[in-house]
Amino acid sequence: MNLIKKGNRVLQQFGIDPAVRNTLLGRGWFALSGMLSLTLLTHFLTRTEQGYYFTFSSIIALQVFFELGLSSVILQFSSHERAHLYLDNEGKLQGDPIHKSRLASLLRDSLKWYLVCATLLIITLIPGGYWFFLTHTASSASVVWKLPWCWIVVMTAGWLAITPLLALIEGCGFVKEVAGLQLSYSLYGSLLFWLALIANWKLYTAPITNTVSLLYGLFWLIKKYKPLIIDLLTTPIIQNNGVIHWKKEVWPFQWKIALSWGSGYFVFSTFTPILFAQRGAISAGRMGSSLTVMSAVSAISLAWVSTKAAPFGNLVALKKWKELDRIFFPCLLQSTLVLAGLCCAVYSGVILLHLYHLPLASRILPLAPLAFLLLTTLINQPLFAAAVYLRAHKQEPFLWISLVNGICVTVSTFIFAHIYGSLGVMIGYFIINSICTLYGLKLFTKLRSKWHTDPNPQNIDSIAINNHQEAING
Repeated sequence: MNLIKKGNRVLQQFGIDPAVRNTLLGRGWFALSGMLSLTLLTHFLTRTEQGYYFTFSSIIALQVFFELGLSSVILQFSSHERAHLYLDNEGKLQGDPIHKSRLASLLRDSLKWYLVCATLLIITLIPGGYWFFLTHTASSASVVWKLPWCWIVVMTAGWLAITPLLALIEGCGFVKEVAGLQLSYSLYGSLLFWLALIANWKLYTAPITNTVSLLYGLFWLIKKYKPLIIDLLTTPIIQNNGVIHWKKEVWPFQWKIALSWGSGYFVFSTFTPILFAQRGAISAGRMGSSLTVMSAVSAISLAWVSTKAAPFGNLVALKKWKELDRIFFPCLLQSTLVLAGLCCAVYSGVILLHLYHLPLASRILPLAPLAFLLLTTLINQPLFAAAVYLRAHKQEPFLWISLVNGICVTVSTFIFAHIYGSLGVMIGYFIINSICTLYGLKLFTKLRSKWHTDPNPQNIDSIAINNHQEAING
């Protein structure tokens, strides 16, 4: 026991609390297993099938235009209401009836929203994907993609339908538990993914894996949080003060998040389909595999900050500005250093692949465009962290930066993909993001000073303080 306690203290010195630990384990496993998955993909899928596989992922990412950023909004709003409630022995939230009523109304309205979005996603993406793949490639007949495409869209819709439950649970302070879920289905999902590839299931591999993950997520929600969810769904709603008014409270924040997330799609998810259309499936596959690696690397490093979204919301609700900064800035430094180390490791590994002429080298970007991708990922890190910090205030001040970034990157990709290929795409990506990050950090500094000028933070009750401490300690 003493060794465990000492080990936990050492981890905490590096900012690794239980929530970060579980998130790191999940994302670390995702990164490591992703390398093995990429190796297996190169062996069991042709280069053309690899292009389809990663283009599937890019088109599926269009779900951000159906969700409209609501999961982030749910997390922030629920964290603010949770600050005034406590968990009883039956797993239900108790405390101020007004705040509980508001949390219940948030859950019910968001469930309705997501069910509609899931339905729209199915009836839009299935025919849209058919049109794209039939129109932009001459090799469709040689690749079995139609049923896998329909299947993966339906599973994506299923995950979309349960998203508000996961977001609300995380916002209520169960960050460690949600991270544990992500770790579990990452482990099982990777094993199933490998078995499916080895069994030569080709493009059916992803939808089969997603199906099992969705079923596991549903089982987890029912087993662990059924009392909490049922209680909120049956809690009487107190009119006026006990209702979160969507138009007045949620929508002014959500539409900004929605536009910001939509811009993010054009920044990160258009490279692969544009290259697919202009340069072919093989070029798209190399871009897609490289973006997958960098997404895993970025996700690992952001664990220090992303797991603090709900605690940050608690601190903002309680106007604990100094404590907010005391937690945020060390997390920012730690995450940036981790990302720098991981980027160096990735680039060194790719150099070795080329030196030893391993087959995997031909399935990822060449060294020059990969270098610009790594540099841009590193430059983006402080801006991503700052966005988490500012969103805890129920604000989205980076909206216009995101819009300009998305438009410029998309135009740049369309122009340079055809002329210069992946190198031109990545150079444009690097230049545009460098300018946006510099402006964004300047804006962050200004807003942080402006929003935290209240010299007399409001008095808070003991329940709110205890809930805040529970969220920070995991």
